[in-house]
Parts: sequence; structure tokens; C-alpha cells
Amino acid sequence: MISSQKQRKNKTHNGTLRTPVTFWKYGVANGLDVRESPVSVLCETFAEIYNPSQKDLTILKNSAVDVKRSVTLKIRDPLTDYQPDNKHFVEIQDERFAGRRWNIVDIRPDFYVRDFITILLAEV
Repeated sequence: MISSQKQRKNKTHNGTLRTPVTFWKYGVANGLDVRESPVSVLCETFAEIYNPSQKDLTILKNSAVDVKRSVTLKIRDPLTDYQPDNKHFVEIQDERFAGRRWNIVDIRPDFYVRDFITILLAEV
């Protein structure tokens, strides 16, 4: 086995996945008032939420959007049940983030250990 493919000690486990998050897909509402509204819930799961790392801040600085706040979350890899996309939105069910919708900026799956996906979120 190549040294880079060794099993890495993962700090994330069931005890750290505490915060419920919901992934939404937006669409245009029917009728005269043409606004975007949440169409459907794509996935509901638990996540580990933490402040963005230096790597995440570099990605945000190079993005084309003006970012107010950002967080990084880690979820279990849902494999074929759900694949996160940059067009989806996330709602974090925590009183500190109440009423905020987060855009997905970056998605980083782990290719060696397919247990978790790291997702960078930004509030625009």
C-alpha cells in the first residue's frame, strides 16, 4: 500500500455529527409573482459544522461572489442517494443560524476514505 493511501485517523464520528441540516432545491413559483421559492427537500442529515480553514478562505476569496459569512460542514457521504451540487441551498437547523439560507461554494469528497464529504457554505 502506498503511504498516501494509508487509513487516515478521522476525527469525525457519530458523536460530532450533531447539527441537523437540510439541502434544498429552488425553483420559480407558479403565478404572477415570479420569485424563487424552495421547491423540494433533497436531503436531511446531521453535520459537523466548524469555522472555515485557511484553504476554505482562499477558495472564498477567489470566488466571484461577495461573501458575508461562511461555514464549513462535514456530512456522511450519501453515495447514490444524494449528490450535493452548487445549485442547491442549505438550511442549518441551529438557533444561531436561524432563517439563513447558505449557498454551496465548494464540495470536497474524500477519495481515499469514502465516509464523509466536506462542503463549504457561504451566505451571500
